[in-house]
Amino acid sequence: MRTAADSLLSFFWQVTIREPTLITALTQETSLNIDDKRWEFDLQQLYRFLQLYDPGFTEIEYKSFRQLLYQCPVNSKIKPGGAEIIIVDNQSRVDASTYALVWNDTENEKGFSS
Repeated sequence: MRTAADSLLSFFWQVTIREPTLITALTQETSLNIDDKRWEFDLQQLYRFLQLYDPGFTEIEYKSFRQLLYQCPVNSKIKPGGAEIIIVDNQSRVDASTYALVWNDTENEKGFSS
C-alpha cells in the first residue's frame, strides 16, 4: 500500500520531470504561479491542490500534512532531476512564507509553456 509520504515524493518528482498532465493542472490552478523556471506556492495552496489532485490527501488534516512535508526528503528526491525547493519569501512563519520548486537544469526543459 502506498503511503502519504510516497505519494508526496511521487508528486514532487512528477513536477520535477514536468509530467504534462500535472503541469497542465498546476497551470490551470489560478492560485499557483508557474512558469518555465519555477513553480511558486505556499503550504496552504499546496495542500488544497493536493486534496483536489490526489484523493489520498483528502484524509490528511493540514497540520499532519505540514509535518509530513517537513519529514519527507523532497529535495534529495528531486535533486537528481535538476530541481530543488527554495524559500522565495520568508515571513518567519512556515504558513505565511512562499516556496518554489526551481528547475535548475536546461536539459530537463521539455518545451514547457505557461
